[in-house]
Amino acid sequence: MNYLRQQQQQKRQKKSDYTVMVVRYRNVNGIYNTPLYGAFKNAVAGGGLQLTPGDLEYTTGKDGISYAFSSVVGKIYAKNPDAVYFAGRGADLRGLITAMCTRRAVPRDGADRG
Repeated sequence: MNYLRQQQQQKRQKKSDYTVMVVRYRNVNGIYNTPLYGAFKNAVAGGGLQLTPGDLEYTTGKDGISYAFSSVVGKIYAKNPDAVYFAGRGADLRGLITAMCTRRAVPRDGADRG
């Protein structure tokens, strides 16, 4: 949390916004993800950190986790945040990282480095 706050303060000094996007598991009855998400939101409220509007939610189902994350990653890349906070199931984090690595992102400056 302190790292994110420091990054955001540095960006403000440069007159640009430091954005943090939340990706969370949709099941509100989850014994891990729901308290994790709630604690982060409370820390944000008390710590002066700004989040991008609209959390991204995912769920697992018959189409599998890779399908769920392909949609989430597209939205992450479209909004191009500086950081992503994952408030989901620990077992799903690898799926998000894999999806982000397999999809090509465009750098903030728009230059194609591929």
